[in-house]
Order: sequence, then structure tokens, then C-alpha cells
Amino acid sequence: MAPLPSVLVLGGVGFIGRHFVAYLVENGLATDIRVVDKALPQTAYVNKRFRAAFDKVEVWQNDLSNT
Repeated sequence: MAPLPSVLVLGGVGFIGRHFVAYLVENGLATDIRVVDKALPQTAYVNKRFRAAFDKVEVWQNDLSNT
């Protein structure tokens, strides 16, 4: 079996991103998950499922709109 990848999720706190992050975490599909978003999960509405997923990933706050 191939080694699991490291994943960088841009916009990971939004609706699609948070579901994707939860999917990766819950199914053990990556060894290292990093999320970059202008909003932090602590300031966005996330339920217990997503809060548990974000506890297991590294989150960076950055605005990617002008890069």
C-alpha cells in the first residue's frame, strides 16, 4: 500500500472545505492535514463533528484573495 499523502486545504473552513476536512480525518486518508482560510474555525459556526476534525489538523489564518 502506498504511503498516505499530506494535504493542504485552501478555504477549509467554508461549507465544502469543512466537510472535506472532516471526511479526510474521519476516514484516515492523510497523515498530515493543513487548512488555510481567512476565518478561523473558532470564529465560524461549526458543530461538534467539525470541531473534532479541526482539533486534529493544523489551521493557518491567511487571506488568499490577493495572492
